[in-house]
Amino acid sequence: MIFVPVVDRPVDVRDNRGWIAIHEAAYHGNIACLQLLLTHAKEFVSAATFETMTPLHLACRQGHIDCVKMLLKHGANPAAETGEFIDPLWEAVATNVECVKLLVKAGVNVNHRIFTEETPLHRAAFLGKADIVKHLLKHKSDIDVQDENGLTPLFVSAQTGHFDCLSLLVSKAKELGHAFVKKYVNTPACDGATPLYLSAQGSHVKCVELLLENNADANIPVSIQYFKVYPFQAALYFTSSSTSVKNAIKCAELLLHCTDLEVFRWKKYAPDATQLSTFFMHPVHIAMTSFNVELIKFLVKIQNSGIYDFFSDEDMPLDTTSICFIQPLVYLASEGYASWLLEYMEKSYAETESVMRNKKIEVVLLLARLSKYKHKTHPVFLGRWFEKFSDKNEAHPDKNELQLVALFKYYTPPQCIACKHTGSICLENLDLSFCDDNDEEETHYRDPLITGGQLSRQANVSRERVSRLMSLQHLVRRHVMLLLLHNGKYTRQAVDSLGLPAHLADTVTVPTYTTAFEKAQDHENAVDCFLDEVDHKRVLPRLSSLFDT
Repeated sequence: MIFVPVVDRPVDVRDNRGWIAIHEAAYHGNIACLQLLLTHAKEFVSAATFETMTPLHLACRQGHIDCVKMLLKHGANPAAETGEFIDPLWEAVATNVECVKLLVKAGVNVNHRIFTEETPLHRAAFLGKADIVKHLLKHKSDIDVQDENGLTPLFVSAQTGHFDCLSLLVSKAKELGHAFVKKYVNTPACDGATPLYLSAQGSHVKCVELLLENNADANIPVSIQYFKVYPFQAALYFTSSSTSVKNAIKCAELLLHCTDLEVFRWKKYAPDATQLSTFFMHPVHIAMTSFNVELIKFLVKIQNSGIYDFFSDEDMPLDTTSICFIQPLVYLASEGYASWLLEYMEKSYAETESVMRNKKIEVVLLLARLSKYKHKTHPVFLGRWFEKFSDKNEAHPDKNELQLVALFKYYTPPQCIACKHTGSICLENLDLSFCDDNDEEETHYRDPLITGGQLSRQANVSRERVSRLMSLQHLVRRHVMLLLLHNGKYTRQAVDSLGLPAHLADTVTVPTYTTAFEKAQDHENAVDCFLDEVDHKRVLPRLSSLFDT
C-alpha cells in the first residue's frame, strides 16, 4: 500500500472499476491533485483500470488538456492500448484538437486501428471534427483505410452528413490524382452501398452535390432482397418529416440527371414482378405510400418536364396495396391522372380488398367519387368492394355497415332477382348471412332490406315468414330506404322532409343505418378537406356538387 506523505493516506486502493486516486484526478481534471500524486507516486502514471484504461486515456476522454500535458511530461505511454486496442488518441479525437496535437507530437501512430479496424480519422470524420481531420491529414493519416465493414473515412463523413470533413477528405484525395479520386469516392462498403448512396439516404444535400461534382457514380445500386436500389430511390425512401422530405427531394433532383431512369422500367427493374408493393423501394410505390404529397408532386413534375414518365409503364404490376393513402391520390387526380387511377383499379380489381383490409375508407370514397364524376358508371372494383363488405364481419360489424352505407350512393348492386349468391343472399344486404339459430334468424327477418324473395331460396324457411317479407308495406319501406341511400340522403331530417306520418317515418328510419350514414358523411367531409388542401384549382368534385345533401 502506497501513502502520500502530505496526507498520509493510501493512493492505490481500487474501487469496483479498478480505479485508484490518479484515475479520478485525471478523469475529473483535478490538476493540483494529479500533480501531487505524480510527485509522490509516479509509478502509477500508467496504472490500468479493470478495463485497462490508463490515466492518460481518461484525461483524453474528458479533454483535459493540462492533465494530458502533465501525464505525458511524467512519462505516460501515449500508445497504451486497452483490451480492445483503444489508445489515448482514439479518446482524444472525440474531445478537442489540442489533446490530439499533444499526442501526435508525442509520437503516436495516427493510423492505429482499434478492434473494429477503425482509425482516429474514421472517428473524427464520424463526429464531424473538421479541425481534427485537418490535423490528422497534415500528419499523414491514411484516407483510404477501410474498417471491418469496408467503410473509409470519406464514406463515414458522407453517411453522417459532415460536409466540412468530407470536403477535406476529397481535397486530400485530389492531391493523389483524378483516377484515385474517382475510385475513392465510389469505394463501397461490404454490402455494396457507396458514399453517395448513404449521403442520399440521409438527405445530406451539400454532401450529395460535392460527391457528384467529384465523379461519384449515381448508377451503382445496392441489392436488397430480390431487387436493386439506386441512390435516387434511397433519397426518396428514407424520409420521416417535412424537413427531411424537402432535403430528400433536393437530393433526388441532383441525382435525377445523373441516373439512368430507364432502369425503373418494370421489364428491367423486376421483369417477374406480380405485386407493386413487393418492390417497396420503386419510386412509384414510395410516392404512392407517403403521407407527404411532395414526393408524388416530384414524380409528376418529372413527367410534365418530359424527363421521364413513371405512370405510363404498361408492365407495372397490378396491385392496389399501394393505393391506400389519400394524399398522393388527390394530387394525382387533380393533375389529370384520375382516369389512370381508375383504369389501374379496374385492371387490378381482384386485389382491391387490400384497400378495405387497410381500413382506408377515405380512399374508397375518393375513388368512388372520381368514378361517378369521370365515367358516370359503376366500375368493377366498386362491385368488388361492395361484395367484400357484404360478408359478415364478426370483429367489425359496424365497419361493414359504415362502408356499405357510404358506397350505396355511388354503386347500385344487381337486383335481387339476378343475385346468384345463395349463401350470402344479396349484395344489397348489410349483414345478411343466413343462420339456423332462431334468434339470429328473427333478426334477419326484421332487417328492412331483406325481401321474402331472397329468403325463399334458403333451406328451412317457412312460407309464412316469406310471405310477411313480401308484403306491400315491407317492400315500400325497403324501396324508400334504398332510394334515400342511393341518393346520399339517408338522415332523419331527409325522412322527415318526405312528409310521412310519424309512425311511418319511424318505420323507415333505422338507427343502425342512419348512424352509419352520418359516420360516412364525416368521412366524406374528410375527403373534401383533403381536396381543399391539395386541389386548389378545384378540379375534383366536392360532395355538394355530386349530391344535393
